[in-house]
Amino acid sequence: MSLTAPSAQVGAWVVIESGTDIKFVANELEESIELTFAGDPAFELVLSRESVRQCLELFPQALAELEMARQKPVD
Repeated sequence: MSLTAPSAQVGAWVVIESGTDIKFVANELEESIELTFAGDPAFELVLSRESVRQCLELFPQALAELEMARQKPVD
């Protein structure tokens, strides 16, 4: 994965349900990881090192917001 500028390529919406088996392979040469989400068909996502760092920062915040929303009473 040799990208010359920041980019994201998206071909479809993907919903990853609870219980989905997720695996990864680190590619040290390209400084990326490939995440594979089990399914029919399987979905693969390739992230650069920097993208992984951003996910590590954002995912805990996103999870905290989901947990707070779960605890709010529904009107």
